[in-house]
Amino acid sequence: LGRPYNKDSLVEISQQSDGIGFPNVFSLDDALCEEANLLKANKAGQVNAIHVSESLEVISQSLAFYGRRDIEVAIEQLDLDFVIHATYADENDLQSLKKNNIGVVCCPLSNLYNGLDFPPLEAIINKGILLGLGTDNVFCCNPDPFRLMAFSLYNARSTKQHLSPKDILKALTVNPGLMIQRKIGQLSVGYSGDFLGFDLNCSNLSFSKDFYTALTMRATPADISFQMYKGRLVKWENQK
Repeated sequence: LGRPYNKDSLVEISQQSDGIGFPNVFSLDDALCEEANLLKANKAGQVNAIHVSESLEVISQSLAFYGRRDIEVAIEQLDLDFVIHATYADENDLQSLKKNNIGVVCCPLSNLYNGLDFPPLEAIINKGILLGLGTDNVFCCNPDPFRLMAFSLYNARSTKQHLSPKDILKALTVNPGLMIQRKIGQLSVGYSGDFLGFDLNCSNLSFSKDFYTALTMRATPADISFQMYKGRLVKWENQK
């Protein structure tokens, strides 16, 4: 997603990206929101997203400036596909996100690097909200989906959250496509033929009784045997 800076044209940004990602509610104004919502209404596949409730400080600032929590402000002003973080979302925030069919992309690695809480993944899933996982900041977080899945499951256990490996795998595969209403992320008729093939004889996956657990908690990029993108085999350097 593209991020507007100063007086950047949202039209120009949308032509070079999949949509608009706003840094916080304090970056919004009526004209900007109107333009973003109009773009989404008129351009197929246009995505709107915003960072919200990443810290308690952000929520306090929103209450001081708007008299409301930032998730409420964002939902009121933007036609959103998903929000990023929602680490400190409360029950009313989650209900509003569910009611408006807005997904949540959490960033566990970035949260802990910045000294913030582990996100409420279980609460988000239990509300029936589509959950995605992301890095937020590639300067401190390697965009490795295997590391992200394992890290999320390990830390969920330490915070007494009950998550299934299957739900975490969906957060990086099926759910993102559903959030932005694109036919990606799953093997179904009419969907893009994008998938990874794994070597089931590798040490991380062989003899595993639960493939979802093995894939999300033990697998690494080295265990990938091939990749398909839009139905075509992707050749990797030094691939056998």
